[in-house]
Amino acid sequence: MCIALVPDIFDFGDDGKVRLLTEAVEGNQVDDAQLAVDSCPVQALRLTE
Repeated sequence: MCIALVPDIFDFGDDGKVRLLTEAVEGNQVDDAQLAVDSCPVQALRLTE
C-alpha cells in the first residue's frame, strides 16, 4: 500500500520487503509519508522527529 501511495519514498528491496528510499522525509514529502502511515493496513509505519 505504501509503495502505491508514495513510490518516491518506498520501494521493494531485492528481498521483496518494503524499503525506505530516503534517510529523512522532508518538505512536501511529509504529508505524503503521513498518508502512507495512516493507510498502512498492519500499522507497520510511523513518523518520528
